[in-house]
Amino acid sequence: ISPGSKGQLDFWVIPANTETLNLQFTLDLTGFRNDVYSPDSYDELTALDENDADYTTLTNLLDGHILFFREKDADGNYSGLIDDTFTENIQFTKDQSGELDPYPMTIYWVWPNTFEEAMLTDADLSGEQKSICNSTELLDKFAEDPDHFLYGYEVPNDATLDASYVREQKTLLSRAYNDADQEIGDEVGYLLVELTALEIR
Repeated sequence: ISPGSKGQLDFWVIPANTETLNLQFTLDLTGFRNDVYSPDSYDELTALDENDADYTTLTNLLDGHILFFREKDADGNYSGLIDDTFTENIQFTKDQSGELDPYPMTIYWVWPNTFEEAMLTDADLSGEQKSICNSTELLDKFAEDPDHFLYGYEVPNDATLDASYVREQKTLLSRAYNDADQEIGDEVGYLLVELTALEIR
């Protein structure tokens, strides 16, 4: 995958003997080093290790650049940003024989091509650019964790991280976002997405 790519992960929850489940899902994204390996042996892949000097930087950048959402509307706008965990109340339906059907679920992922597409709404964009969320959802995340989006640039402590700031500092922020993309591309070659579920009783 690369900046500008997107897709979806489809999976099913298999019922046991209950028609209703309240589940907490945990999504983990693990990066692996950009090493050469034999396609016959995934054991040769080297996962990012918390003892590495750049572990925190790379895991933060992956969190801010490869984004996961619960919803996508007909206009292509994403919503329901997943930050580690989310809950789902599942109502299983029955087939004609009375058996409970598996419950389909979809998680959408996107790697925004530009910083502006991630942060601004369609009204603030120019040309053929299309907002990822067309809301402030990612801007709110940026305000909390700017270092998850930028590389080689430190946001001033007194800066108000809103749409006005993004528009005013567009050149600097876009360069730092692109540098982060480059850092991910240089250091991370493979990704593993894991989704686990725990019943909430």
